[in-house]
Amino acid sequence: PASTTSSAASAGGASATAGSSTPRSSVSSASSPTPRGRLFVRKACPEVPSLVKRLQPAGGPTLGQRQKTPLRVPEGATTLSNAQMIDSIAGLVYGAALGDALGLATEFMLREQSQFHYGMAGERLSVKNIVHDRHRCKWAKGDWTDDTDQLILILSSLVHWGGIVDEVDFAKRLTSWVEHGFLELGDTMGQGVGNTIGKAISRPEFLSTPHSVAESIWAGTDNAANGAVMRTAILGVPHFADLDTVGNDAVRICKTTHYDPRCQASCVAVCSAVALVLQGRHDLSDPSQVELLLAEATRRGSEVLTDEKHLADYKRYTAAHDFAGLDLGKMAGIGYTLKPLGSAWAALRQDGDFKSIITALVMEGGDADSNAVVAGALLGCKLGYSQLPRDWLDSLIEKNVDWLNVKINALLDLMAIS
Repeated sequence: PASTTSSAASAGGASATAGSSTPRSSVSSASSPTPRGRLFVRKACPEVPSLVKRLQPAGGPTLGQRQKTPLRVPEGATTLSNAQMIDSIAGLVYGAALGDALGLATEFMLREQSQFHYGMAGERLSVKNIVHDRHRCKWAKGDWTDDTDQLILILSSLVHWGGIVDEVDFAKRLTSWVEHGFLELGDTMGQGVGNTIGKAISRPEFLSTPHSVAESIWAGTDNAANGAVMRTAILGVPHFADLDTVGNDAVRICKTTHYDPRCQASCVAVCSAVALVLQGRHDLSDPSQVELLLAEATRRGSEVLTDEKHLADYKRYTAAHDFAGLDLGKMAGIGYTLKPLGSAWAALRQDGDFKSIITALVMEGGDADSNAVVAGALLGCKLGYSQLPRDWLDSLIEKNVDWLNVKINALLDLMAIS
């Protein structure tokens, strides 16, 4: 989310706490990366028994199998093959990571500044060309930022609890991440923590009653920051067959830190769109079918809203067909939760490949990593991992990729997708 700059302080709670730590090492990655294949490498995850704390078996004669695969896809839940499901789910996670990593290049910039550094159409935009300034130096070349880190926190919690969404567990993981980062990646603290999250974790009761804490922080304000919508797309995956459960899960994790109804609506809409893609009942090569999918996801998100002004704003952002009309580069309201939502809807409506669409979005500047992490997740889910740009994937830090692959494969194991 919008973080460490003075200009971001006017973003209605989207600014980040300052701090310094050594960026994650990029040794043996960005300089000479191992080329990624066209398909996500699916491997059974032997760590699943140790990763999963509690499973909820269905009982009966299939008890043993259900213990191993508590998220087994119900029969008839999707028209997609296992290979297509793997492609879409891996595409979501890595689409988010790529949008985040490239979005860092122009975070907090005006469109004109983005063009100055990376060319009028972003022709110089790449991980290796990211400007090395006081903000961007916190991350090694090829790293993603806090947006993807928090998506991974949710993914880790889902795996740990066998698909059960637990906001208290997430609150504990979030607090630990803020304090230490991911120790296995060499972090010493979480980078880019937004003001809303910073206020929440500072209260001792956050670890036991996060929803109450978030509500008390939000009460009497108009703060609808993007720190929840940036992380929640993964919640559209485990229970994708049940849209009501998807929406409830999105609200629970959103309200852990961000209580405003617009934050909740944006999370429900994004997760619903992911679930609808995975159900495979829309031909996403047909623009009219894309519109039907977006209309359903938009409707589900709107059910959270009761304020007419909020509804009007929500409808305006979800009607976006391009990025220019979203005013993404304006510093006022840079971290508004509906901007990543509008960015994602506009991205899905466009006819183009992942690189061209995300480049155009990133070049708008503003809170570019948060806008692109959500758009990248949905676009990656739609197009699949196999359609993500190879050079961008190869630019990610290799040890981070290896570590993340274990988590993705663990989720796929729990869903019995092989």
